[in-house]
Amino acid sequence: MIPRIPIKAEISFVNLIDVTLVLLIIFMITAPAMNQLIDVDLPKGKASKANITEGIVVTVKQDGSIFIDRTKVKAEEFTGQFQDVWKKRSGEPVFINADDKVPYGTVVDILSNVKEIGGDNVGLVVRDSAKASKK
Repeated sequence: MIPRIPIKAEISFVNLIDVTLVLLIIFMITAPAMNQLIDVDLPKGKASKANITEGIVVTVKQDGSIFIDRTKVKAEEFTGQFQDVWKKRSGEPVFINADDKVPYGTVVDILSNVKEIGGDNVGLVVRDSAKASKK
């Protein structure tokens, strides 16, 4: 008769931890890039660095479509939609992310609506001219 060797069943956490850490690293690398999902061609300019992940981002594309964060809104409904967002996130900075080809008047209208609602901390997002000239 063949003697049986007792098998000790254990769960190996080493592989689980390795996979979890790899997924965490992938998430940490891709998370900052997820903020800029709406493709716009920003105007060039010199500007200070700001963290636009911590605020309300209003994006205006070249075709005139307007987004609050990643939600598309109609131009005539912008004020009402922004007021709803502002009630929930009052006090956060507001960043206007407008395409280079958007008419100046459209950006000014959005800026004045945001200021009227109470957004005093408003910034215009631009492409760094030093980086833009390298491309």
